[in-house]
This record gives sequence, structure tokens and C-alpha cells, in this order.
Amino acid sequence: MFKKGILLFSIFGLLLPSLVLGDGMIMPPPHKYMYETGQKAIVWYENGIEKLILSTSFQGDADDFSWIIPTPNRPKVTKSSDELFTSLDELTRVELDYDNIRPMSGSFGMEKVLRNQVRIIETKKIEYYDVTVLTSEDKDALARWLNKNGYQFPSKQSYILDSYIKNRWYFTAVKIDASKIYPGIKNQLKDGHIIPLQLSFKTNKAVYPLKISSIVNESPSSYYPINNDLKINPDNPQMPPQILMHRVVVPPPMPIPSDIPILIYVFTKDKKQHIPGFNTDYAGWVDKSTISNLGYDDNGLSLLEAKNSKYYLTKLSRNMSYAEMTSDLFLRDAKDQSTVNAPDVDKAERNQMGFYILIVISLFFTIILSVSLIYYFLKH
Repeated sequence: MFKKGILLFSIFGLLLPSLVLGDGMIMPPPHKYMYETGQKAIVWYENGIEKLILSTSFQGDADDFSWIIPTPNRPKVTKSSDELFTSLDELTRVELDYDNIRPMSGSFGMEKVLRNQVRIIETKKIEYYDVTVLTSEDKDALARWLNKNGYQFPSKQSYILDSYIKNRWYFTAVKIDASKIYPGIKNQLKDGHIIPLQLSFKTNKAVYPLKISSIVNESPSSYYPINNDLKINPDNPQMPPQILMHRVVVPPPMPIPSDIPILIYVFTKDKKQHIPGFNTDYAGWVDKSTISNLGYDDNGLSLLEAKNSKYYLTKLSRNMSYAEMTSDLFLRDAKDQSTVNAPDVDKAERNQMGFYILIVISLFFTIILSVSLIYYFLKH
């Protein structure tokens, strides 16, 4: 959350302080709870274009939430698939030796300028998502826009947005369309998973937006408004009684996790990638046909389009506490470019070339020997 620099939060009502996670801030509706249990991402970086595919898992009983994702440039937002992550998990899985221990719909509304220095670049619908791409020139104006449009953003911490705004980053705000919440989708949300999204954008360096996750509220505990009082209107007793809201702290039904797992798959043309503090679980070359078969869209087309014959895949992982999620993660070349838990394709190619050279040399000496023997027998 992106962390993924991703900000997750509820879209219903005025809510109290919530839990801040590496994938963002989850704000469940009244009488609801939600905790993030992990996040996954795929970073495909080639020729100054990054494709960022995001997937998050969570646990709770909230039906609706939303998120905001900052990117260095205007993104193109499309639907992705869980199939990619399943295929990559199988491809990079380490076998332990125990002896040795729907398609994107068209956009509507472009380049609409709003007051308060918030600019709507694009709005669109993707499956059950409402997606808005926007920019802003002022952190407070952006915070006001988010709150006005159902994103319960803590205005006191709008300063976190400042660095993104100064660097002219774009923001992608995503929320679930309540009209699309039929039982099947509700069950999907109850299982703690949503459809992954892909954001494609220009950038000088591959980045995993995470700093926005440093936004914190007053308490890590969830607050739940409880309706327990009714007030009769003395001026009009026939009117239905007014419900009084009392905000009280209710212990969550399960412990709040102290940290969450982050898993990032990185595809580049030539080198293994690294992020300080992350473990390299897998690093090696993957050929074009393997990449093309990792996952398909609703039309049967490959979700990852490989133009070169092979790409370097690096699998990075780490458990991060909330306090550590204070910077965006910029990928950099690893010092050690050797493979990890993957075949050494370069070595295999060298061995294959050596084998071919040996065959050629053997054939050469065989021909020389044959010619010599024939010449000898002809002379004698």
C-alpha cells in the first residue's frame, strides 16, 4: 500500500480515531472493525514506466472502505487479477530440504477544475470501484475535499500530504460503490480480500508509495459509536425519537497486530533489485513465455506484456511495524547480482555454450583423425 502508500478507510459517517496500518488507515463504520493482515504488490519497471499492481488482505466485519494512492505522475488505473500473485507464488516457491533444514469501463469527466485548489483529472468505474484521479496545490484543500467526498481523512495530519504535493504527485482515490454490494461481493469482503488494481505511470525510479501510511490518529484502538439513547422532540411528540450517539471505546474482538507482512515482486530488464531492510526470497531470470502465462484478463489477454526475451524477477519481503512506515520505498540495484533460490541462467547458458564448443572441437579432431587415417591407408 500500498504501502503500498495506500490509505484505507471507511466511507460512512463521522468516525473516531482508527488503526493505522502499513497499507494505510482503516476506519470501519459504527459497530464494525477491520484489521489489515498483509499486502502484496507487483512492480514492473521498464523504460521509465512503472506498473504497480496492488493487493491487500484484511480481517473484520466492515462491508465498505476506501483508499488513496499517491503516484509521481498521472496513473492509468485498470483492473488486475489475483491469478498473477498465485502464479508468482508458485514460480518463486522455495522447496525446503528438511534433511538440511470485469473490464475497465470508460472514464467520465476529464480535467474538471474544482475550487479550493483540488483538480479532478479523471473519474471512472472499475467493477465495484469508484475511482478518482486528482491533484492539489494545497494540503488543507485536499484534506477538505477528501472529507467532503466521504474519505474520512484526519485534517490535522494533512501535513503528510505536503511532500507529495510539492513534488507534484497525483492521488488516486478509490472507494466501493455501495450500489454494487450484492451478497457475493459482501462475502468476498468478509473473506478479507478485494480485486487487485493496476496503476501505470511515468517515473524516473521505481517506487512503492508508503509514506502516507505514517498518518496516525490519537489511539491505535478502534472507537465504536453506539446508539443507546432516544430523545423525544417536545415541540412535536409525533416525530420519531432522535437517536443520540455515544462514542465509547470498545475492546476489539481480536488483538491488533503489531506488524504486518509486506511482499513485493519486482520485474526489471537487467538487474536484481533491493530495498533496505527487506529480505530477498527469490532472484532470477524469467523468460517471456513464462511471464505471458502468469495471468490473463477478462478477454484472455496477458496481464503482463513482456517485450524482451527475459526479465529479472526479485521477490522482496519484510514484516513492518506501523512506526517504520514513514518513507516511500525507492528500488535500487542490489550489490550482489547473483541468483537466489532460482536457476543461474547465465551459468546454464555458459555451460551450454561450453558444451557446444566442446562438440565442435570434438568434431574437428574427429574429421582430422578420419582424414589422416584415410590418407594413411591410401598410401599403404
